[in-house]
Amino acid sequence: MTSDDRLREVLRYMRTSKNESNESIRLAALDALSTIDRTAQVRYVADEFSCRVGDDEVVLVTPHGEEHFPSTRLSEFMHGHTRVGLFCVTLGLEVDRTIELASHTNLLSCLALQAAAATKIEEECDMIQQTVFGQPSSVKRYSPGYYDLQITTQRQLFRILDVERRIGVKLTDACEMVPLKTVSAFVAL
Repeated sequence: MTSDDRLREVLRYMRTSKNESNESIRLAALDALSTIDRTAQVRYVADEFSCRVGDDEVVLVTPHGEEHFPSTRLSEFMHGHTRVGLFCVTLGLEVDRTIELASHTNLLSCLALQAAAATKIEEECDMIQQTVFGQPSSVKRYSPGYYDLQITTQRQLFRILDVERRIGVKLTDACEMVPLKTVSAFVAL
């Protein structure tokens, strides 16, 4: 993604556009991109599994046995596929700290940092799809919490990939990931 594309994406997340934004918003977005690039400590874990797709569930075949993911929408997403990629990627705690600090001192900066971090994590997801799974970034991802795939399936994904041990991401009791700028997803292969 070019620097212009990255700026455009940050401004989109900020609900403005390159053509409409004033200079202070544009500068905040540029500064946020630089800050996030500097502070991000990207870590990821990814693996590929065989799967069976039913009408209302996807069954992954892992080295430790079968894992069932009940979801009509995930089944539709995986229809026709016999392999699935799972991954989890994080920008790290320093990004969370940077955004939290800005939330107390400069709301425009906080908004721009949130947008820049969202842009960065999406870039990292695209990179994993392309380099690890050989899929173009135009191929969609599907994450726990989408539609009828319960957020609690995050626990299965974390167990299958050994996420906490391998990259240090933790799950809260409500299945939220910490650090906050973290994504987990299924990729149809």
